[in-house]
Amino acid sequence: MLSFFKKFIPRLFISVILREKKNSLKTATYLNGKFINIVEKSFEDPHRLFAYIKNSQKKYLYYYTSLFLNSEEQWLVPSLDSNEFENFITTKVSVKSIVLNNARLYTATEHIEHFTELFEDNGGLDFLFSPLALLYYCVQKENLERDKISLCVYKNSNNLALIACKGQEILIGEFKLFEKDIGLELDGFESQNEEIINETTEEQVEQEDELENFNENFGEEFKDKLDLSNQEQKAEFDEFSNFSDDMEFCNYIISSIEKFYKDTRYAGDFIDKLLIFTNEDITQSALEFLENEILLTPQVKSLNTLDLMIELMQKELKI
Repeated sequence: MLSFFKKFIPRLFISVILREKKNSLKTATYLNGKFINIVEKSFEDPHRLFAYIKNSQKKYLYYYTSLFLNSEEQWLVPSLDSNEFENFITTKVSVKSIVLNNARLYTATEHIEHFTELFEDNGGLDFLFSPLALLYYCVQKENLERDKISLCVYKNSNNLALIACKGQEILIGEFKLFEKDIGLELDGFESQNEEIINETTEEQVEQEDELENFNENFGEEFKDKLDLSNQEQKAEFDEFSNFSDDMEFCNYIISSIEKFYKDTRYAGDFIDKLLIFTNEDITQSALEFLENEILLTPQVKSLNTLDLMIELMQKELKI
């Protein structure tokens, strides 16, 4: 009888991604077997994000919060024996682990404690999702052939998780956190162009003073053209930055494939498929470069990481 009434009790699911300059979250209310009132927001200030979470939680008796783990210290070891960790990883650090099929996913204890404490005054933290765990969840949903080796990759901003598997059996797993300095470069780019606009405007004013019959509208017209030119330059810069990021991403995949082929445990094995799950678009030129280098056509599947976290929360809670 209680289970019957539970489906009429609204439950709030919250998924969160914390970054240096952009903090994102998604809230979704689960009621009567479906999600309603779905809201996705971004905050530059993490305090505003936590304030939004606390305010949202006030309206619900039951709520669940998950966080995307974007810390570097996480490893996937293809062995259930916890003593094998030191044979694969030389880093001396306190770790905790969970089982993923035939492998163990390890995370530094300090990160778990840090994020648990961070959310302590903000409704608590129910789930901490590693990109490797999210990737393997995607792998499990794929109909992968048991006798074929697939290289599965998950890209989310500057995070890259990689798993090579035979069917659903994990062979290797890696996680990479790329450094991003593009924001600093962009700030400088914008400042430089603001100076150009200011200098050009001053020169223009002088010309208007000297030429009494000069068309008054020319100044605004010129400024509009300059603004448009500035926007085009910024768009070109963004495109170049994205291409640069994607090339770094592709080069890491290439080096991982090379490492796999040199691994004596898998001598003679060949990677048959490359699956890429991504939270953002990857430039076509980068994908073409990758295909030419590894002689495999990447199969790209778009996903929303915040949605994926809510889906996995629901599965774990069996709701």
